[in-house]
Amino acid sequence: LACSGCVTSAEAVLVSRHSLPTLRNNCRDEAKTKVVTISPASIADVSRHFSTDDYRETLSKLSTLLHRELGASVVLDAAVTNRISLVETAHEFI
Repeated sequence: LACSGCVTSAEAVLVSRHSLPTLRNNCRDEAKTKVVTISPASIADVSRHFSTDDYRETLSKLSTLLHRELGASVVLDAAVTNRISLVETAHEFI
């Protein structure tokens, strides 16, 4: 996205769709399977906020929160998807 003075109307629409109320509304549908991916940077920031160095514990607590509060069916650490992507890319060259 551009600086706040340069945001286009299309970008403003995208930003408005990425909000907590929008997420909660989308998660109300019981028929949908909800899959949440959390970036390593987000997990690290939450760890820092709560003054812990335990990455796995923070991910576990976030996962529990997302399961209970938003009905997430699956919570993934994006580091895993990054590794899978690297492995699959390497296989293309072999």
